[in-house]
Amino acid sequence: MDISLIELIKAATLGIVEGVTEFLPISSTGHLIVAGDLLNFTGERAKTFEIFIQLGSILSVVWLFRRKIFDFTEGWMTFWTKILVSFLPAALAGLMFHSYIKDHLFTVYTVSLALIGGGIVMLGIEAYVNKRGTGNGSSSSRARGSRELRFDDALWIGVSQVLALVPGVSRSGATIMGGLCLIF
Repeated sequence: MDISLIELIKAATLGIVEGVTEFLPISSTGHLIVAGDLLNFTGERAKTFEIFIQLGSILSVVWLFRRKIFDFTEGWMTFWTKILVSFLPAALAGLMFHSYIKDHLFTVYTVSLALIGGGIVMLGIEAYVNKRGTGNGSSSSRARGSRELRFDDALWIGVSQVLALVPGVSRSGATIMGGLCLIF
């Protein structure tokens, strides 16, 4: 298969989009969909490229947090049970609505609306949390670390992640905003 210079430029551009957006609470997948559409790089080949380009980001996150992920000291079972609890709502909703999401929501229009709407929601939640702040530099005295989260907190964060099933809604943004909502 011959790869043209134009295809290499498209791949490099999408690589830059992925690199810039992956570690921000914005949807890297949504940005890849919009950028791919602008570059006229769509279809099955583009979807496969998106999966592989994101694999590197996922592996880098696992590498960065490997000590926390593979920390089997006291409390590790509780920690991983809370991870499972937070995973289940999105997994179940994804199984139930997969066909609908795939058939109807993977459009540039939907993704663009989700990116804009998600940004507005983030700004609103942050403004509200900052307005209600404790005055000591932290958002709330209720803020907890990942090991201190309760099971109901984990469930709420999981429910928040269901929103990220809509293409263009950031999974990390939904998680962060769900966590911020816990301190209201």
